[in-house]
Amino acid sequence: MPSISPLLSVDDIARSMDYYESVLGFKKGLTLPSEDGKLMHGEARIGDLMVMFGPAQHPENVAAAKLAQGVPTGVGVILYFDLAEHDIDRYFQEVKKAGANFVEEIKDQFWGDRNFTVEDPDGYILTFSKHVKDVDFSEMQHP
Repeated sequence: MPSISPLLSVDDIARSMDYYESVLGFKKGLTLPSEDGKLMHGEARIGDLMVMFGPAQHPENVAAAKLAQGVPTGVGVILYFDLAEHDIDRYFQEVKKAGANFVEEIKDQFWGDRNFTVEDPDGYILTFSKHVKDVDFSEMQHP
């Protein structure tokens, strides 16, 4: 069970869940419809990691104020997914083939991770990473 499961404020829960499934390879989980039939909650998983989705227009939601000002809901949030059980290069190719919007292509990082970063339809920045090399802190140098 993951130690943290982010709840993302999104414009359209069904659209977000479809994107996470078809482009990022997540598996759809629990969904809860509201009285009008639109989703009021959704969940998606990749391995042991889970992301939840909620409506950005909900009155108590800070994202509603952002949307009213024309600011994308994902501004200021970066999610870092540790895909220890995945072949990160194969996953990158699958996500690329599915049409993800890349912020950064896959590469090795100076701290020992190999990762890539995409932006989802709501503006959330998602980094998918796998630790590939142990690096002694004293040897770490930013390029």
